[in-house]
Amino acid sequence: MIPEVAGLLLILLFGYAAMNKLLVYDKFVVQIAQSPILEGISPWLAWMVPAVELAICVLLLMPAWRRMGLYASTILMTVFTLYIMFILWFSPEVPCSCGGILNQLDWKSHLVFNIIFTGIAAAGLMYEKNYNYQV
Repeated sequence: MIPEVAGLLLILLFGYAAMNKLLVYDKFVVQIAQSPILEGISPWLAWMVPAVELAICVLLLMPAWRRMGLYASTILMTVFTLYIMFILWFSPEVPCSCGGILNQLDWKSHLVFNIIFTGIAAAGLMYEKNYNYQV
């Protein structure tokens, strides 16, 4: 049951985050352009990040592909968490490019949130490895 619950939580997170980024696309581009390490690639990232998040949602929805979705979720959450750590250490003035509820968190709270969801993805993956699905 852990992989299913983890998958559902990650679908909610990534689906919500992707839709929010796409709904306020112009604002999202401006916010990520203010990042010291993302400024040159912000227009490209503004489409790629939500596209990857939605693709992960699709993977997580299909039992035969859930393991791949959990791997992708763990990797993406790790990258997001490392990015937040970089911001905390080197650029605390950069605005959060997250939307909705997550935009209300400060950087340290967002780091804790990401660590928790990275753990959820990793736990789902750890337990998912015990299942063999037939395609």
